[in-house]
Amino acid sequence: MKNLCGKTRKVSQPYEIWQGETRDVGTITYLVLKKYQTPEAEANNPYARWFVAAKSAATFGGYDMGDNYIAEIKQIARRIWVDDGTTPMPSEIKQLFAA
Repeated sequence: MKNLCGKTRKVSQPYEIWQGETRDVGTITYLVLKKYQTPEAEANNPYARWFVAAKSAATFGGYDMGDNYIAEIKQIARRIWVDDGTTPMPSEIKQLFAA
């Protein structure tokens, strides 16, 4: 199976958006900009990672970009949006970029 999320996207066009709460920094938002493996390969790899842009109180309004382990993201966040290619991004999700 081909990796459909293998090309790096801009922050304004993520593949997925994940959001969660932590005690240290409060709300953290992850914009998935690239996936290195197929979902099947990720499921068998405890060190699988995504290239993300992360935003929280600790980033002072900006995004920190880099690789994050998928398992760490899924421990604290839940997926709130997926680009399925047919449904436009809802306005409440777009507001995450403006905030």
